[in-house]
Amino acid sequence: MASRAAEAGPGKVTVVGLGPSGADLLTVRALAALKSVSPDRRYCRTSHHPAVTELAEQGIDFVSFDQVYEEAETLDEVYLEISARLVAAAREGDVCYAVPGSPAAGEIAVGHLRGAAAGGDICLEVISGVSFVEAVSLAVGIDPVTDSLQVVDAERIAEQPVGDGALLIAQCHSRLVASEAKLELLEIFDPEHQVALVTDAGSEAEAVEWCPLAEIDSSDRDLTPRTSIFVPARPFPTTKALRAFVDLVEVLRGPGGCPWDARQTHHSLTRHLLEEAYEVLEAIDGLSPDAPGGDVDFAAYAKLEEELGDLLFQIAFHATLAKEAGAFTFEDVARGIRDKLVGRHPHVFGEVEVDGPEDVVRNWEQIKAGEKERASLMDDIPVVLPGLAYAGKMQRRAASVGFDWDSAAPVLEKVREELAELEEEIAKGPGPAASQGVSAEFGDLLFSAVNLSRKLNVDPEAALRQACEKFESRFRIVENLAASRGADLPSMSIEELDALWDEAKAALGG
Repeated sequence: MASRAAEAGPGKVTVVGLGPSGADLLTVRALAALKSVSPDRRYCRTSHHPAVTELAEQGIDFVSFDQVYEEAETLDEVYLEISARLVAAAREGDVCYAVPGSPAAGEIAVGHLRGAAAGGDICLEVISGVSFVEAVSLAVGIDPVTDSLQVVDAERIAEQPVGDGALLIAQCHSRLVASEAKLELLEIFDPEHQVALVTDAGSEAEAVEWCPLAEIDSSDRDLTPRTSIFVPARPFPTTKALRAFVDLVEVLRGPGGCPWDARQTHHSLTRHLLEEAYEVLEAIDGLSPDAPGGDVDFAAYAKLEEELGDLLFQIAFHATLAKEAGAFTFEDVARGIRDKLVGRHPHVFGEVEVDGPEDVVRNWEQIKAGEKERASLMDDIPVVLPGLAYAGKMQRRAASVGFDWDSAAPVLEKVREELAELEEEIAKGPGPAASQGVSAEFGDLLFSAVNLSRKLNVDPEAALRQACEKFESRFRIVENLAASRGADLPSMSIEELDALWDEAKAALGG
């Protein structure tokens, strides 16, 4: 045989797939290849496969590599040893090598054989078969294509990023392997996420057991080399772009990342979070008043997109710090707000009926009160809110239980009343007591003005910022007019300044 191999060139290794279960799933081509060689040239990865047993009953015997599994310390060593033995055997003549399922799915030794064929050591033919992927997919009722099924080896799950589709973990042959897989999956899925343990898929002994992820390694589980774990996709997955973004933030914090990012804490980032939020507001001010209606200003939207990204970075940064502390992850934040929104919209996701936006707001506050077990509606309003927002939130809480005017007219009258009371305090003249009275009445006036803005559906913060921007634009024109006439603002009379102001208003069209 040796001389034959030397004369004829490298021997041939034919790899065939046995399918996921019995011999009835072998292809005609695979069966013919098995019969084409003598029993001592016919190998199988393991004899612990239904098709191997059934073929033996038909007189088709194999030389198994079960002993390699027993002697090797790692699976990588197993596959290297199997491929090396097959290459050596091929020097003596053609051989056939049978593997469970398909040679194209989870057969690392086939990759080594391809390398040997590329180097001229063997000729290689691979005959496909029905893989465990098809069998498990049928068992759990999914389409591996439309459900974006990702297949990973249980021994290598820690090395592969898990995507957003369904997941199939192959060869969970022991409780230890299942435990390690569980720990990796709990980084992504809830402990109660339902998964399926599928054993002997495609055979008469096929078993599918659904259980919570946290229980896949419990002592009553019978796990074998033919056990796979099917993990349905998360109901609300993170997109690839968002996942890549969150991973980037973790890289910035990690070894070899950015020294500045690595030094930050939750508290050191508060200033940046606030600044980015205000920059988002400024970008929104650049949109048309009826946006997203009307013509699209793509330049303004590009600015908003950029600022929202900066704000998202701050959110992801805080979530990354929390993950480092073992508190929660970015996915937990997304899942939590999703669940909260579902719970607070019973008129969308439940049986509650509403007549309009006012009912929605009222239900929202009542649901929040129940969630947070408030003793008062005034509880847990953040005192760090800007004054206008603080007043508005307080008023909305009160309005949720009907403590509110029906229209803007009585609120406008209240504004006039508060203005009159302020005038009375001012008329009392200077002094500590008078100053305290003026401050109190001025606060009441502002509070009533916020209430009026709420009834008019006007954002008081945005309105005030708009007024500031308008004042700034007019004052800049006043400065330019004075400079063009050689006038010095501090030396001008109030009448002259008012005249310039009127010119500025006219120049801006108002």
